[in-house]
Amino acid sequence: MEETKMKKIFVILTLVFVSVNTFSETLNFKNCKEARAKGYKNIKKGEPGYAKHLDRDKDGIACESK
Repeated sequence: MEETKMKKIFVILTLVFVSVNTFSETLNFKNCKEARAKGYKNIKKGEPGYAKHLDRDKDGIACESK
C-alpha cells in the first residue's frame, strides 16, 4: 500500500515539474508591449516570461510598470 502511494506521489510531482518547465520555456515575448497586452508586467528574474532583453535597467525586473 505504501509503495503505491509513493508511486502516485512521484508521478504527480513529475507531471507538475514537466508542466511548469514546459510553460516557462514557451512563454516568450518579443517586447514589453506584447507582454503587457497579455497581462504580464513586473516580471521577476526566474519567473515565466522573464528575458534579459525585456529588462531595460538590468535590475532583475522586466517590463516594469510606469
